[in-house]
Amino acid sequence: MALPTSASALAELQAYSKTRQSPTDILNSAMAQYGIPEIRTGVSDLRRTLADTQSSLRGVESSVTGRTSGSMVTEAQRGALVNKEQQPIAQRLQDVSSSLGTQTADLQSAQELASVLASTNVQAGDTRYNSLKDVYSATTAAEAERQRQKELAAAAKREMDQFNRQQALEERKLRASQASSGGFGDIGSLLASLLAGGGGGGGGKNTTAPIAKMIQRPGGGFNFTDPAGNSTTAAHYAAIKGIPFRDLLSSMAKSGDKGAKSALGFIGNDFGYNPNKVTQQWQADLYNSLVGGYKGLKAGIYKAPAPRKAAPSKMTVGSLRY
Repeated sequence: MALPTSASALAELQAYSKTRQSPTDILNSAMAQYGIPEIRTGVSDLRRTLADTQSSLRGVESSVTGRTSGSMVTEAQRGALVNKEQQPIAQRLQDVSSSLGTQTADLQSAQELASVLASTNVQAGDTRYNSLKDVYSATTAAEAERQRQKELAAAAKREMDQFNRQQALEERKLRASQASSGGFGDIGSLLASLLAGGGGGGGGKNTTAPIAKMIQRPGGGFNFTDPAGNSTTAAHYAAIKGIPFRDLLSSMAKSGDKGAKSALGFIGNDFGYNPNKVTQQWQADLYNSLVGGYKGLKAGIYKAPAPRKAAPSKMTVGSLRY
């Protein structure tokens, strides 16, 4: 079953709102269902009949007295005549009064039942209306979140594309520079020169002055020293030699340095790194071992997203800390 969209949920909510009865309409419908209007009419008619009958009963004595006045009728005879004429009226009064009591009880019972039915229907209507409102709110929120995630993904892709374009541009510039200056023709010759102590852009020319060195360890990794013989980072070494950092990483990777091979996936020539590819602590540790400690670095490009872990201990957003 397909999930509803916010548009379909809103349409259903609006359609229900147009046909939804007010509490007054619901009560009137319940009263009609139990025949209350008819019962009320009957009660009203009986009350008028009762009043008329009571008036007739009270008028019997004066009527008899008026008719017998001045005649030879005795008081006893007049009383008997009054009783005779009052008897059917009194019986009728009793019948009407009994019917009125029954109708009044029926009206009260019907009103109670109609009130219960109306309350139940009002509650059911409110529940249905609130349920439709909740569905509309939920679908609206879900669609807004999907749109937000889509925009975040698009922004991340644009950032990654920009990073890749920048790296490709730098590599094209590097190759053009090497071709025009007679620099190192390939990574192998670059590595051979660096291991021999040659400078970048110097064509591997040896000097008698102290030089920075890189020494490969048995495990495939490399150690670096500055001209004074002090241990330093690969980034500092590349800066001393005047060679692009990614060329150095490439030469190290070609010689079996697995860390350098991984670093090529997220470190640029400006020593910054792609935040979309630095998601694990070992990557941060690798970045620190290759770059950390060299104070001549340019600002990095890292902008930490909210869900990620805290930035590595030796890096800050947009710059490096030592």
